[in-house]
Amino acid sequence: MTATATYHFNPFSLVTRVNDEIMINTFPSNRVIFSASHQPIVDYMIDKGELEESDVLKFIAPSRLQELVHRKVLLKGAPQPIAGRYSRQLGYFSMISEQPAELQRKVQGSHALILGVGAIGSHTCWNLAAIGVGKITLVDFDTVEESNFNRQLMYGPEDLGKFKVDVLGDKIRAFNPQIEVVSINKKITSLDEVVELVRGVDIVLKAIDTPEESMDWVNTACANAKVPYICGGFLDSTAVVGPNFMPGKTTCSACQGATGSVVRRLHGTGPTFGPLATLVTSMLSMIAFKILIGKADGFANRIYMYNADNGTWDNELVLPNRDCAVCGSTKPVAANDEEPHKSAVLSFRALFVAMLTLTVILGEFYTQPLVGVMAFFGMFASIPVINKIYGGNALRARREFFVLACIYIGFSLIGLLVRTLYSETFAWPHTLREAFTTIQVVDGHIVQAALSVAIMFFALCTVTEVVPRIMKFLNQEL
Repeated sequence: MTATATYHFNPFSLVTRVNDEIMINTFPSNRVIFSASHQPIVDYMIDKGELEESDVLKFIAPSRLQELVHRKVLLKGAPQPIAGRYSRQLGYFSMISEQPAELQRKVQGSHALILGVGAIGSHTCWNLAAIGVGKITLVDFDTVEESNFNRQLMYGPEDLGKFKVDVLGDKIRAFNPQIEVVSINKKITSLDEVVELVRGVDIVLKAIDTPEESMDWVNTACANAKVPYICGGFLDSTAVVGPNFMPGKTTCSACQGATGSVVRRLHGTGPTFGPLATLVTSMLSMIAFKILIGKADGFANRIYMYNADNGTWDNELVLPNRDCAVCGSTKPVAANDEEPHKSAVLSFRALFVAMLTLTVILGEFYTQPLVGVMAFFGMFASIPVINKIYGGNALRARREFFVLACIYIGFSLIGLLVRTLYSETFAWPHTLREAFTTIQVVDGHIVQAALSVAIMFFALCTVTEVVPRIMKFLNQEL
């Protein structure tokens, strides 16, 4: 007898009744809707505990079961206890993974190094301790001052004059006795010291701004050891997260030409603001978590800036330098990830060119009236193919759409040229006036072609980005 899979109802899935519908989960990507008449089925899944697949399929269709599993309503395996320190966190993990316990094990088996425990370092330290990072090493030499209190929540008046690493270490150990916290009272003064500190760690938070060479040291040490690092801070009144380094996937600070630059502070103390510190460290903590579980590609090669005027995060794309003296040997994905797609793209372009060639032949030599329409719809049929090739990378998909639009309009011009040359009324210009007239006609067609490329490109991008949103909206309403 073949064993069937077992499931249990996600205890963290919120179930509500809205008019004549039962809604499971709230956010659209995880939401499942049942009609009120199916409430006994929902109650059965909630109360049953462990559910055999064969039993579930007695009252719902296989496609419905797949939907419940995909949207994290039904989790594989027997029910797990939901009490304990990390229980609510495991609930969050259950919404983003089919193996929430495995994510927790990865986090608890990790070692984070925090260089500098001021506003950025201390806040991020608390977040990492809260999610259960198994070992945290703190490095700083500074003492608690009154000016720290506007943004460093881990320190109070009773800590004035004490070493920050000692105060923070004691508070984090008391907060989470299940993790190991190492406090090192030390000022970083050389690359060798950073090299020694990063050995054996899984992630580094660079939260020091002195000495001025510290960015170079952290970047070089982490790139050589293939250890990811994150950093963030403030530029005047703007909160900044990044650049962040993930070996083999992202740019490093040296890629941007920063390494070796001699920067000396001549005057001024940078302003800081508590709410901005909280924003930066929340983002850094999320990126650190994603790196530790191996799901941080969405944050790769981006610097994030918080605009306090309108409450929005902007992000700037930064590209790796293949010839970077520090990380070039790691061959960052963003600089080289076109290689796996190259053959697929070239094959698709060849197929597209063949289709357009056939269109020109059938249209111009055999006067088939519908081939132009077929080619036009073929353009839009390429959208899912391009998106699949590039894995949903919108930037590269748009670039390919532009290439296809140019090819399409180019073949339209070829068709026009063939039609003109084979026209019975065609004659080569014999006078200067006729030559100028011909040039004007050609120029007009070129301008029309350029406009057509722009319109076609805009149409492809619109269909790609707007139609899915419309369909998603309609599905939500239904």
